[in-house]
Amino acid sequence: LLLTLGVGTAALYQFRREQELARMRDRFVSGVSHELRTPLAQI
Repeated sequence: LLLTLGVGTAALYQFRREQELARMRDRFVSGVSHELRTPLAQI
């Protein structure tokens, strides 16, 4: 029982970490994309 609980907790932690990394990646790509488009719009 204790082993199952430990494995489940580790899996949940890993899942949440992957979600956070995906959010960070999306924000980064969105920011870079915006910064690249902004100067082009002014031309």
